[in-house]
Amino acid sequence: GETVYIDNIRNNTWTTDTDYIPGFLSGTYNIQDVEKVHYVITPFSDSDGPAHTMLTFTFSGGRHLAISAEIRKERGESFDALGGILNQYELLYVIATEEDVIKLRTNHRKNEVYMYPINTPKENIELLLRSMLMKTDKLTREPEFYNTLWNNCTTSILAHANALRKEKLDGGKYVILPSHSDEIVYAAGLIDTKLSLPEARAYYRIDELARSLPVDADFSESIRKEIR
Repeated sequence: GETVYIDNIRNNTWTTDTDYIPGFLSGTYNIQDVEKVHYVITPFSDSDGPAHTMLTFTFSGGRHLAISAEIRKERGESFDALGGILNQYELLYVIATEEDVIKLRTNHRKNEVYMYPINTPKENIELLLRSMLMKTDKLTREPEFYNTLWNNCTTSILAHANALRKEKLDGGKYVILPSHSDEIVYAAGLIDTKLSLPEARAYYRIDELARSLPVDADFSESIRKEIR
């Protein structure tokens, strides 16, 4: 149907980039209530190359859900790119609040974070969300290995997006070096903007904005930019 119940939505309160107060939420969502989706890129360094990518969905009523494909860390594990190539980790879809997965990166890791509004019909956003939720559920029954080269955060998003498109997006080098994967998204007309790509990068960068917000600010609403 159109209704999904999600248990254990991650809602950690991060105190440093490694320490946090664990938090989890549960909720029922109507897929037809989803209105918008944003593509988020977090480069790991200033150089053109590795980055983390994720999608975040906005529902009517102001609710937001972020979905992030990551390694499933066992106790004591940390990410290693070579280990990712050698199938040392399982794949996990983290479903979380933006105050967890985005604020961790903007405020505690001090990463650059770019948050692009996606220009696509509402029915495509619904199908994209449904596809990602079904994959999340499937992974609990049929585990997969995370792989740095062909089953990572960006290839996961690409697979879900291409399932909805006649003209497939070709990730090329950006599936393993996705810090400039916005080039593919922009070229396909999927970023909701009239700005040039360099202008869009400057405008839709949100990390400095996020760090400047007062403690009592509505984080999700405050980090969103008006469409330009």
